[in-house]
Amino acid sequence: MFSNTLISHGFTQSKYDYTFFTKGLKATFIAILVYVDDIVLAIPSSNMINVAKTMLQRQFKLKDLGDLKFFLGLELLKSRKGIYLCKGTIL
Repeated sequence: MFSNTLISHGFTQSKYDYTFFTKGLKATFIAILVYVDDIVLAIPSSNMINVAKTMLQRQFKLKDLGDLKFFLGLELLKSRKGIYLCKGTIL
């Protein structure tokens, strides 16, 4: 049902990873990755992320956990220069 909902909203499901969905190009690019009961959104603007969250919340019961900090054993660190993936804790 989740994949059908995304596809009906114009998303394309990856042929290589069925849990990965994309839509748009460049400034309108949206990537959604699903892992068990977690959903990760990657979108270039906060306005677009709110639109995507609203679309998903209309269809499903969701809990927004805020910015991604840990995923699949990796720690994500944000800075002005970009996002960094780290394995383990950086001291």
